[in-house]
Amino acid sequence: MMPSRRGLAAAALRRRTGTAGTGPPRLRRCGFHPGHVAWQRGDAGEEVEAVFVFHRHGDRAPNRHLGHPSRRVDEAAHWRDRVFVPDDGGGGGGGGGGIRTLSERFPPEVHPSQNGGTFLDLDREPFGFLTGRGAEQMREAGARFRRRHLHREDEGGGESMLDRWDVQAYSTNYLRTVTSVQCFLHGLMGRGPDDGRSGDPHERPIPVQVRDKEVDTLNAFEKRPRMMDDLVRDVIATEQFQRIDADARTLADNLSSILPGLRNAPQAFGGTPSGLNWVHAHDHFVCRSAHSVPLLARLGPRGAIRAGGRADAEAEAALAAMAGPVRSHLAWRFREWYRCPRLLAAVACPPFREIAQVMTTAASRSGDVSSGLRKPFAVYSVHDVTLIALLYAIGADFLVTSDHEGTVTPSWRWWPAYSSTVTFELVRLNCCPPTTSDRELHAVRVLLNGKALRLMPRMSAEDEGLLEDGRPPCSTRVFDECRLMGLSDFKLAINALEEVSEHSWDSSSQGGDDVESMERVNRIVGVDGG
Repeated sequence: MMPSRRGLAAAALRRRTGTAGTGPPRLRRCGFHPGHVAWQRGDAGEEVEAVFVFHRHGDRAPNRHLGHPSRRVDEAAHWRDRVFVPDDGGGGGGGGGGIRTLSERFPPEVHPSQNGGTFLDLDREPFGFLTGRGAEQMREAGARFRRRHLHREDEGGGESMLDRWDVQAYSTNYLRTVTSVQCFLHGLMGRGPDDGRSGDPHERPIPVQVRDKEVDTLNAFEKRPRMMDDLVRDVIATEQFQRIDADARTLADNLSSILPGLRNAPQAFGGTPSGLNWVHAHDHFVCRSAHSVPLLARLGPRGAIRAGGRADAEAEAALAAMAGPVRSHLAWRFREWYRCPRLLAAVACPPFREIAQVMTTAASRSGDVSSGLRKPFAVYSVHDVTLIALLYAIGADFLVTSDHEGTVTPSWRWWPAYSSTVTFELVRLNCCPPTTSDRELHAVRVLLNGKALRLMPRMSAEDEGLLEDGRPPCSTRVFDECRLMGLSDFKLAINALEEVSEHSWDSSSQGGDDVESMERVNRIVGVDGG
């Protein structure tokens, strides 16, 4: 039987492998899937051919006031002083160009199918809005990517990001996500439009696209709310979810007694046994701690007399002690959502399919410097729940196990911080002369906040994958040296997830729910409905 092209490429690469630290990258065969080839980066050359950055928005004001209704005006005034305001000064201490200036360089283009062409969160001001701190976080994130992917900036050549990369930007339909990616692009570009260089490519606007809902890949909860509502309700109905979520009822009642706004916070999917919106509860701790605001400030009725002194300190400490359990339960709930293969595929497969198609095109022309084509660089501004889905779908093993001094412990309680990034890099490994099998020398690196991840994705419908309970995955599968997976294997992982979900999530062949179903379904799902 003739060997496959993939086998020939692997054999050629093994023949050219040098000693550790001096030779080209080496192929390692990993135990989690027969025949799967994962790539390990060596010291020798490699070329990044395409970059796809999914980022969470920056620091923001809380989504809603959780204190006594009489204090809502006070709470709004407090956060209004911190939000990133639409003026040239940046507002809220952010500095360096406000929303108007950013929108000239990176104009938002919101498709009419997306809430009539307007942002979904405009009527909440200032709640949920990006802060000056968040704007600066996103600029810094963009600057880090500039340093990583613009190698000749310090060599006096004056090269810009747009000389090398075809930068595209996409966002969900929220003001905070659009403004976040604008700030990211500001940091990525590195200098403003008034730098005195006539015809500088930085002066060409880079639009931030909120695409037609029919083809958008970034927010399944908004695009197909009826389907997503049904899928999550199926998870909620399971015996395990009912039992564990009910066990959190005491914590939920204690929180609601301190944060009265939680009692009336809308719950998605018809509610759950704990009776709480855990996204809003977690929000209270994160937003206040980020700005050093006391957890109990502006919660009680206006004019109420606080106990003061030691009693106040004890009450503050008691509430602070709930932060960890709240985050753990929130993370557990979304882990349960994403244990459902179809729900996970609905969120992760559309963006995966989109970037895999671009990767395939980029791989086919990589190394052809005569074409003069710029390399793909796409930025997607999304939400925490989207980043978590992408990591579960690609098999980020830290979500299941972490080995600390020989002890395997679960780490799924992790939650992405503001401005977190999940990046997919298409890498060409320069270890063989050009051949017809060169395409097999392309690999995908996945990074979380700049650190390469170990991966163990589901590679077939029979593979029980990352979320299988009942045994510790690391006891039978070892991936210590796997940081890159072949491009063909990335596509196999997408196929496997679609196969097990019994649905194809090619964004070009599916539309959103119709208007009637949108009106029937509670739209507080996913982003705000944990």
